[in-house]
Amino acid sequence: MKKLFTKRNILLLAVLTLLLLVPQFGVNKFYMHILILILFYAAVSGSWNILAGYAGQLSLGHAIFFGLGAYTSTLLLMKIY
Repeated sequence: MKKLFTKRNILLLAVLTLLLLVPQFGVNKFYMHILILILFYAAVSGSWNILAGYAGQLSLGHAIFFGLGAYTSTLLLMKIY
């Protein structure tokens, strides 16, 4: 059984916590946009790693849902601004 609290996991948790706290300090919109893109691509790569890496299946369905969600949110934000 693997240990849950390794140095790597604790460091990863600390970095993710800091990334989630960044918006609380009034960051520039450009940096906020870059942070959102980083977190988005981290989610996509994590899902691709689980699906193709561990399961060994080739499916792009999750990527289509991510893209559809990004496209829809862009269209909705264009209507607001």
